[in-house]
Order: sequence, then C-alpha cells, then structure tokens
Amino acid sequence: NRLNKELVNFISATAKKENTNKPYLWHLTAGYVSIMQGDYKNAEVSFANVKKQAATDSLVLDQVRAFELISFVEQEKKLDAAFESKLFEELNWLNPSPKENGLRNAGLFEWLLRRLSEKYNAAGEIAKAQCLNVNADNFFYADDRKIQKMITYMDKPNKTAFDTYIQNIYPYKKTDVFDLLATRLLYQYKFKEAIQKFEQCPGSGEGQLLADPFTARINDCHDCDFNAPHTAYTKLSFAKKMMDLQNKMTKDPANAMHPFELANGYYNMSYFGNARLVYQTSIYYYLDDYDWSSTYNQPKLWNGTYNIPKKSTILNCKKAQENYVKAMELATGKEFKAKCCFMAAKTEQNAFFISKPETYKGDFRAGTYFKLLKNSYSNTQYYTEVLNECGYFNTYINKK
Repeated sequence: NRLNKELVNFISATAKKENTNKPYLWHLTAGYVSIMQGDYKNAEVSFANVKKQAATDSLVLDQVRAFELISFVEQEKKLDAAFESKLFEELNWLNPSPKENGLRNAGLFEWLLRRLSEKYNAAGEIAKAQCLNVNADNFFYADDRKIQKMITYMDKPNKTAFDTYIQNIYPYKKTDVFDLLATRLLYQYKFKEAIQKFEQCPGSGEGQLLADPFTARINDCHDCDFNAPHTAYTKLSFAKKMMDLQNKMTKDPANAMHPFELANGYYNMSYFGNARLVYQTSIYYYLDDYDWSSTYNQPKLWNGTYNIPKKSTILNCKKAQENYVKAMELATGKEFKAKCCFMAAKTEQNAFFISKPETYKGDFRAGTYFKLLKNSYSNTQYYTEVLNECGYFNTYINKK
C-alpha cells in the first residue's frame, strides 16, 4: 500500500517542531513511517530523539527496539553468522509471550519469522526458510531433494544458537521427516526400502496402529477392530510383516493364507481399512495430497470425504484385490474360497464408490465377485453370513 504523502509530511513536520504534549511519540511515529519508506537513516535520527526524551518509559523504549529490529532485518543483505548472532538475541527478546509493559510483540514476532523466511528462501537456504515458516513452501515435502536439505540441516554439527532456536520453533522433528519418507515408500509398496528408511532414524515408524491390519471382516467396522483384542503393530512392524508375507509367498507359493493375509494388509492400509494411521503422518494427513492453497487445477476429486484425489494411492485397492483373487485360486476349501471371493468384491465396490458417475443414483453396482459368490458359493456357511450382514449383497440377491 502507498503511504499518504500529505500525512507523512505532517507527521515529519510536527515531530520536528516538538511543540506537542509528548514530542517523542511523534518522533516514534516519524521513525516508523521512515522505515516504511525505506529511509533508514532518518528513522535512526527519530529513534535517537525518542530515546533521549523517553528514557524512563520502558514501553516506548521497547517499541523503539521493535522498530529498530524491523529496520535491521529489512536492511540486512548478508545473512551471515554475525547477522544470525544478533538476530538470535532479538528473537529471544521478542519472545511471543506477553510483555509485562504491554508491548504488542506477538504480531511482530510472527511477521519477523515470515519475513526472515522470505529472505532465506531468496538466498537459497530453504531449510532455514522452512523452519522459520512451515508454510513457506507448500510443496516442500513433495520434493525429496528439499527434504534431504532439511535432514542435512538438522544433522548439522556444531549448531549455532540461531540454528538451535529456529529448529526448536519448527513444528517437526527428524523422526517426523523420516516417517514421511518411509510412509511414502510404503504406498509405493516398497516395504524393504520403507523398513530401511524407518530404521535409519530410530523413533520413526513407532506410532502404534489401533487394530490388527491383517484381519478381515464382512462389514468394515473400524471401532469394532479397535476394541477387539488384537496383536499390536507399529508402522514399522506392519512393514516388516508385509515384507515377510511377500517372502513366504515366494518360498511357499501354494499356501493360500500368505496372499490372503497380504491382501488384508493392503486393504487395511487403504482409506477403507482399519489401519489408516499407516498413512497419517505429522507432516501430511494424506501422502499424495496436494497444495490446498493453489487454484483447483488438480486431478479430479473423490467427494466421498475430504475431497481426496481419485488417483490417490490410499484409495487404491487393486493390490488387495489381486491377492484376494490369488488366495481364492490357491484355496482348497469352499468356505475359504467364498471368503476370498467376498473380500475381492469389497475391493471392487470400493473402486466403484470412487469412480461412479454422478448420474448413477444407486448405492452400489454388482460386479464380477458378487456374481461369482452367488453362482459358485451359495451352498457355503460364509455365503449365508454375508447375506445376513451385507445389505448390498442382500439387495443384489433379493432384488425384484
């Protein structure tokens, strides 16, 4: 915004006359206006007058110090150790906790962090910029090179007081960063690499899941799974179990339980399963979410909830379906085949829920595996259980 020249001239003239009740307040105002115009020398003269005339007024002196800090940051072009040493002192002084004398410092503190972030970003020091303002770059955590710069900065030996200070105000820890990187690998189904990434930073991947991700039920009931007695898994132990199951399928390819349990893991790590905590991280709620601040030139969204992009990996049940079908093919008993068939049907329905056209008014659409369950497994006990518990399947069987 442009300053009103007439008002600026009036403030300057009044300050110079010093014929008001409190001349130092006019000098204070004149100094602030000079900073806004980039006239830092005149600002120094004005503030010197304030210090002389209001030497006992702590609030006014603190206000001068705050304005001088703005001037210092705006003028500095060399973001070196000397600058950061001085800055650390001022940041400590300008702590956002309320000042006893009433200085409104919180707003200035927030502005200062944002402005410093802009300066460090312009200088190419993106890790410091992100520490100072976590919203400086909405795509920061989508770029592994940028994330690596943050890790390098966190691992910097002989940190200065300034480094320590801004890393402490940064809302994420090193474990959070590694948790994000490892979780991203989980949803690329690179379980070995994910485990290595978790273990690279002890403490990451230790968030405990609320249910056993290797169980299956007819109706998805997350609270039921949470409350049921179950084996405790962390994100790391989940990844290890998934890799172990993959290895077992290679060593014992005829065992139907291995692909079935693996399918359960794939299903429950999706949005529809009981282990959503696998994809929730401190940094991102959805791993392949997008920049909400930008214009909506994004992939088409699924409006089922939270406007998740339809192509999001957390909505994809394809790997689960592949392994349920494999388990069904390997199974020898009809009861177990029926269970594998119905679980494959659930993945098929989920795919429909995501992609269904807005013009379709039905709640579901029977696909390959509803039909297969009806035609091939209607004489099983599991079929009867599904018919009693699944409203979609009951509607399909009993429709007029």
